[in-house]
Amino acid sequence: MAIAAPAWSDQNRMSIQDLFEPKSEVVYLEGMPETSWLYPFGEIIGQEADGLASYVIYIEDSYQVEQQGHVLRASFDSDFQVDVPLPFMEIKQVPNIGVEEVWNDIFNEIDLDRIDYVHDAQPEADFPYYVIERYDGAEWDSLVSFTYLKDNTRGGVFVITTQHSLEATEGHGARFRNYVRSLEILD
Repeated sequence: MAIAAPAWSDQNRMSIQDLFEPKSEVVYLEGMPETSWLYPFGEIIGQEADGLASYVIYIEDSYQVEQQGHVLRASFDSDFQVDVPLPFMEIKQVPNIGVEEVWNDIFNEIDLDRIDYVHDAQPEADFPYYVIERYDGAEWDSLVSFTYLKDNTRGGVFVITTQHSLEATEGHGARFRNYVRSLEILD
């Protein structure tokens, strides 16, 4: 369900945080429910931006969120082991292209000799994303990457990439999937 974005001039530009309140939500981490506060982030796109959509996504405050241009990046804000893949989630929109073309471009770039396992999934009713899963090994510190693709309904595609270690699948991985699930396109 799309939420209507208010109309305003550039002089009175509002932010996502002005429009949406934080919300409390139960997240399942390692099979156990945990209540977390999620904070709104995203982007309001002006009418002149062809192929891009306004959106809101909810992320916990344990992640540092930065936004430059049309790219939002949430990374784990802590001292992190150097030899383990840094957990992050990156959201970007690719304008004037379809999901199938982006999907094909991603698969053409995957070096199957380097990746141990690649799996793809089609959208489901409760999770409307195409998903490409990549596992670079089966050790606890192996890189795991997910790419989520979704039509942005404005002639472009959301490309959401997450990364973490295999050990962090039930922690950072579960959190990232929950954040991706919270993304709402604004009308």
